[in-house]
Amino acid sequence: MSADTLFNTIPTGIGVDVNVKILDNFATHLAPALGWQPNHKSPVIGYPID
Repeated sequence: MSADTLFNTIPTGIGVDVNVKILDNFATHLAPALGWQPNHKSPVIGYPID
């Protein structure tokens, strides 16, 4: 099965340093394993909100 949404929950109250480490681990290890690549070509443009 495939998914089009991934939720990454950042806990509150444990400090910025821990949250930065969570996001860094996601970007370093999990995102590349999912096939995600950094966008170096242009600014990110989201979908319009209806």
